[in-house]
Amino acid sequence: MTDPTTPELSPELLRKLVGLNADGIIVVDKDGVLLFANPAAANLLGRSREELIGRNVGFPVGSEEASEIEVVSPDGNRAVVEMRVRETQWEGKPATIVSLRDITEREEARERYRTLFNSSADAMFLHDPRADATFVDVNQEACRRLGYSREELLGSHVSIGMDEAAVEAVEEQLAATRDADGDDRLRTEFAVEPKDGEPYPVESRLALLRDDDGRVTGSAGIVRDVSERRERERELERYERIVETVDDGIYVLDDADRFTLVNEAFAAMVGESKSDLVGTAARDILDDAFVDQAA
Repeated sequence: MTDPTTPELSPELLRKLVGLNADGIIVVDKDGVLLFANPAAANLLGRSREELIGRNVGFPVGSEEASEIEVVSPDGNRAVVEMRVRETQWEGKPATIVSLRDITEREEARERYRTLFNSSADAMFLHDPRADATFVDVNQEACRRLGYSREELLGSHVSIGMDEAAVEAVEEQLAATRDADGDDRLRTEFAVEPKDGEPYPVESRLALLRDDDGRVTGSAGIVRDVSERRERERELERYERIVETVDDGIYVLDDADRFTLVNEAFAAMVGESKSDLVGTAARDILDDAFVDQAA
C-alpha cells in the first residue's frame, strides 16, 4: 500500500521537472538500482542515461542529511559531490530521489585557502560567538604561539589564551562593531597568555562573518606578535626623553629638508612651537647656507 505522506512522482512529471536542472538528479529503488537519471547526472557519472538505467548506483545512498561523497567516472575522473536524498514513490513502489551537486571547484578552492591559512606566518583563527566564543578553527602558527595542539584549541573558549579582562574588552568591542552600521572590522591589542611561558603583547585584527541575511555567524582573526614593535616604541620614548632634557637645540630633517623632530630647546630658539615646526620646511626658519651645511 502506498504511503499517503510520501510524494509520488510519475516519470513524465519528473522528466519535465528535472530535465534541465543543473544538478544531477537520479532515482534509485530499494536495492540501489537506477530508475531515472537526468542529463546532468549522466554527465557527472560519466555514462549515458541509457547505460545508467538498470545499473547499481555504485555508492551508498545516505540519510536525508546532506553529505559529501566522491564519484569516480569510468575514465577515472574524480568529483566531490554534495548528495541530498528524499524518499519518494516511483510507479507505485518505494524509491529514493537523489540530488547530486558537483562541488569539486568549491572543495579545491577551500583546500587552497586551507593551505594559505596554515602557511601564514601570523596566527589565524575562526571563532563562533554563538557557541560561547569558542575556536572552530586555528592554523598551525596559532597552535605554536599558544603552545596548544589543534585538538586542544578546537572547541575551547578564547580565554584559554587571554585573561578575563582582555576577553571582556574584546567582546565589548565586537558587540559595538556588530551593532554599528558600517565596517565589520576591528583592530585591538591585548596580551596573549601561552600555555608555557610569559604573556606577550599582540595586535589582533578581527572581521565579523555574516550570512546572506546579515546575521553574524562568527569572526575571523589574525593575531600578530608586537613585542619587538613595543620595544622599539619604548626605545624611541627613551631617546625622546633624552633629547628633551638637553639644553642644546636639536632637530631632524627629512630628505626634503622638512623638520620631522625638534626639541623644546630648538623651538624656543626660533620662537615657534614644536607642533608648528614639524612638517615645516627648514628654509622657512633657517638660513639657506645653514640648511645646506646641515644636509
